[in-house]
Amino acid sequence: MGYTTQFKLTLPRDADSTTQTSVLEYLCSKDLLAEDDYFEFNPADGKRWVEFSNKWYDHVWDMLTLSAKHTSIEFRLEGEGRSQGDVWEEQYLGGKYKHIRPRIVWPSEDEITEMPWKSTP
Repeated sequence: MGYTTQFKLTLPRDADSTTQTSVLEYLCSKDLLAEDDYFEFNPADGKRWVEFSNKWYDHVWDMLTLSAKHTSIEFRLEGEGRSQGDVWEEQYLGGKYKHIRPRIVWPSEDEITEMPWKSTP
C-alpha cells in the first residue's frame, strides 16, 4: 500500500519538443507515466501539462534532477493527496525549488456579523 497523489506537471510556453520528450522519457523511466502519455496544450497561455496519479515519494529529488538538466525551464508541479488539506505546488528552476502551500483565511468578525442567519441548511 501507499499514499497516492494526483500530480500536474506544467511546462512554460518556451519549453520545446526536445524538453517535453526528455521529461516524458524520464517520468516513464521512473514508472510514473505510461508510454502513451503526453503533454496537453493550452492555447490561451501556451503552457503544456501532463496529469497523473501515482505514489511518487521521490518527486522532489526527481524534479531537481530534471530542473538541473533543463536549467532555463521553470517547472511547476502541483500535488493533491488523499488527505484533506494535502494540496501544494512546487516550482523548480535551475536545480532549486520552492514549496508553496495555500492559505486558508477565515472571514473577519465583521464579515461574520454581516452574514445572514439561516434556519435551514
